[in-house]
Formats: sequence, C-alpha cells, structure tokens
Amino acid sequence: MVSQSHNNPLVSVVLPVYNGEKYICQAIRSVLSQEYNPLEIIIVNDGSTDQTEKCLKDFDGLITVINQANCGPSLARNRGIEAANGAYITFMDADDIWAPGHIFFHLGQFRKYCNLEISVGLTAELDFDFPEDIDIKKAKERIFLHLVMGATMIKKTVFKKVGLFDEELFLRQDTDWFLRARELGLKMGIGRELVLFYRKHPHNRTNNKAKSNYYLFKILKKAKDRKSKNHLLSQQEIPKSENLDDLIDVWDNISTEVVN
Repeated sequence: MVSQSHNNPLVSVVLPVYNGEKYICQAIRSVLSQEYNPLEIIIVNDGSTDQTEKCLKDFDGLITVINQANCGPSLARNRGIEAANGAYITFMDADDIWAPGHIFFHLGQFRKYCNLEISVGLTAELDFDFPEDIDIKKAKERIFLHLVMGATMIKKTVFKKVGLFDEELFLRQDTDWFLRARELGLKMGIGRELVLFYRKHPHNRTNNKAKSNYYLFKILKKAKDRKSKNHLLSQQEIPKSENLDDLIDVWDNISTEVVN
C-alpha cells in the first residue's frame, strides 16, 4: 500500500481500459507526468483482446493492474474504486489526456474549501494523435464544462453517500452519477482550470447518437422514479446551456467558507 501524509494525501487514479492499445500508454504517461507523490494508479483491464496487456507491462512497478472479463465501463470503474486506498479518487479514460497540473489543481480546491466534496475542472475537446501535438493556447479557447470523471476528483467517502456507478449503463454513467450527487446536495466546486483533453476519434462511444440518447432516456427515467419516491430532482431539471458561466452557476454549490 502506498503511504500518505497529511500534507500530501494519497490520490488514487482509476483507469478502465478495453482494447486501448493505441492510446493507453499516452494516458498513463500523462498521469505520471503530474509528478505528484504519493500516487496510486489502478488500471482495470476490462477483458481486452488486443495488445493492451502487453502495453501495460511497460509500466510494471508504477501501476496496479486488475484483469477481469469484459463487463463494461461502470463495473470496471467500480472495481477500481473498491480497490483504491486513497483519500481522493480521480479517473481517467484510456483515450484521454490529463492537462499539466491536474492533480495539484484539484487538491488546491480541496485545501481552499473545507466543505468541498467534489472538484471539477474544465475540458477541451480536441482531435489529436499525440499529446505533444496539443496546442494548449488554442485548447484554452475551446474549453467547456463537461461533467465527466476525467475532469473530476472526489473524496472517497462520497461514494458511500452517492453510491457507485450504475452497472446497467454502458454510456452516460457519468451524467447519472452527477445527477445523483446533485440530488443529495453534495458540495461540488467548478474551477476554471483546464484539466482534461478529451480526445475526439472515430471510435468514441458517444459517436453513436442513437445509443447515447437511449441511455440518456434511461437516466432521465431513473431520475424521475427517484423523484416520485423521494421528492427530488425532476427529469426537466438537467441544466443545458451554451454559456459556460450559466452552467458553472448551476453546478457550483460550495459555500464561501475558505480555509485560512
């Protein structure tokens, strides 16, 4: 087990992968390049049939690998959460890249706001082959608030309140989790820092709009059922706006209590 101290808490990174041989090494390197210690990287190999397992051997001693039969991204993430030892958990998708300073930004938010439970940064959606091709200046002109786990750090104790990822969902599981957190009034802080490069490519799961909309409908139905049972969020209350400031105002609910 990786040790941790009060000043530098252990951060666990959960990275599920399925047939990610093309991108997985880049994703892991972007985590290692954060130069934060102590850091625990948990790779959940979700039944990959390509060369993913071979790629992971390049990082022996730096990562923990959990191999399982293919069960989908929600179960893979849940397996990683259950194995995590850190006080804070953050996530990575195998085809994305963390921006420099990702971990330090989030931990800075937790230190600044004593009641913060979930820290979210901003995302830039880009089409790139290699991380070194990313133009950070141009990327910052294309940032938006995308409620995805790759841009988020969460206190591990939060999962006892919200629960894990819904294993019925193979898409939109992030949206479902954030809605459940919002219904419970958890303290979420949205920072204006670019923390994630979301890679656009032909094999993104969200490219299938019909499938994505199907899972969105399932999420809305689940939210409506929760409202009926617990008098909570209605299906009409998922905020949508092209205005970044408006979206941040809706989701950011941390108090102004600041640690001195």
